[in-house]
Amino acid sequence: MTISPILLYLWAGLFFCFTALLVYRGTLTRYENDQLFLHEEEAEIAERNKLRHNKLLLQLARLRPIVGSVGAAAGVVTATVVSIYVYNAWQNIPKF
Repeated sequence: MTISPILLYLWAGLFFCFTALLVYRGTLTRYENDQLFLHEEEAEIAERNKLRHNKLLLQLARLRPIVGSVGAAAGVVTATVVSIYVYNAWQNIPKF
C-alpha cells in the first residue's frame, strides 16, 4: 500500500487553503488596536472606529468556522498520510 498522488494533492491543497486563511485572518486584525478618545470632537471618530471594529468582528465570526473545518480536514489528511508512511516503513523492516 503506497501513498497515492491524489491523497498528496489533496493534502497540499488543504494545507495551502488553511495557510491562506490564516494569513488572511492575520491581515484583517493586523492594525487593530484599542484607542481612548477624551475630547468631544473625537467622539465622531470613535463612533466610526466602533462601526469599523464591529464590521471586522462580523468578518472574523464568519471566517472562524471555515478556518476550523479546513484546519481539521488538513489535520485528518496529514494524519492519514503519516500513518500510511509509517505503515509502509514498518512493513519494509528486514526480519532476521
